[in-house]
Amino acid sequence: PLLLFVSLYLAHTGLEARSMRRLFAAGVPLSIATFFSVGNSVLIAVVGLYSLAWIVFNREVIKVPGKLRDLVSSWLSRIIAFALGCASIWILYALIYRANPLEVLSTGSRLAWESTTGGRSYGLWLAWNPIDFATFLGIPIVLLLLLNLRKILKLSRNAWPLMIATFVTLILLDLSGIVRGEVGRLWIYFGPLVTLIALAPIEELDLQYGIRTTQSVFRIPYCVWLIALLALQLLILNTRWLVNDSFLDEPPVRTSNFVPPNPAVATQASFDRQIALRGYDVSFLPSTVNLTLYWQAVAQPPHAYTVFVHVLDANGQQVGQQDNMPVNNQSITSCWQPGEFVTDPYSIALKAGALGPFTLDVGLYRVDTAERLRLDDGSGTSQRLKVP
Repeated sequence: PLLLFVSLYLAHTGLEARSMRRLFAAGVPLSIATFFSVGNSVLIAVVGLYSLAWIVFNREVIKVPGKLRDLVSSWLSRIIAFALGCASIWILYALIYRANPLEVLSTGSRLAWESTTGGRSYGLWLAWNPIDFATFLGIPIVLLLLLNLRKILKLSRNAWPLMIATFVTLILLDLSGIVRGEVGRLWIYFGPLVTLIALAPIEELDLQYGIRTTQSVFRIPYCVWLIALLALQLLILNTRWLVNDSFLDEPPVRTSNFVPPNPAVATQASFDRQIALRGYDVSFLPSTVNLTLYWQAVAQPPHAYTVFVHVLDANGQQVGQQDNMPVNNQSITSCWQPGEFVTDPYSIALKAGALGPFTLDVGLYRVDTAERLRLDDGSGTSQRLKVP
């Protein structure tokens, strides 16, 4: 919210003063916000819509150049200044770390899409997300907004730019369903905007008191009533609502290894030009296969793949299987750096009575789609490993 309001202030004053520097500065807080999370790009839409609406509702105070070419040049320069501000942190990031910001944004957007659009139907999202947002915004604020709606609609020049920027963005986010795995409370940075809109008509009624009555005991500032009611809702939420811990573990600490391994059996299998199997070690116990795979990231893997290992007996029947992400789910393929090697151990239990000689089928797939990676040589989706 702080970055959003700083940007709105600089955009508003920049438009009033027709200042290129302020419009550039208005984009910088938004650039910082998007660097925190790609999803915060929605804040750029809020400030952009506010600026456009402000221009429309304040057209009489805008000094329009006489020639159309000058008009286009004037506003195009302002758009460029704002856009450069929005890209400023990313440009610095690219210069300092020599990374491609477009790849970071593309990967972040894709992973966000994959992780926030599953597990919830569009209809459920469309109906319940506004309810969730309104609940965590505060029921008193929502009621105040509804009670003052008619008065708010009359405040066109002062309130409409903020209303358009806030509610058009919220409605489009909800209708699009592009992040329907999220919950409305994650959008609570809209809270201060909605609160300002709800309170907009109050200065016409009374700057200090929200309730007009001859009984002085009720002459309490509007903000005190609002805070008291919000505190009551907060108390109810904390005492009556069930809270469940997520029990998420901290992400594992990992280091990248670029030293080639020395496997007992070398291979040259490569999957989808992303991950290569450079070799393996294998040994057998009476009821267990101990296997170590040696992977190398040929390119940056775009997904978190799962490895499958199938143990086949002399008749080609499957007598053992193990599926997990590499290194017992501790080394996620989407975090691998191009060129690094990963040592991936397995201990696979065999069915009772399984008889050799055994062979192994190894491959990778995506859990969400069950789609396997194909071998680069076109021979299939698994590499057959011979057991010495």
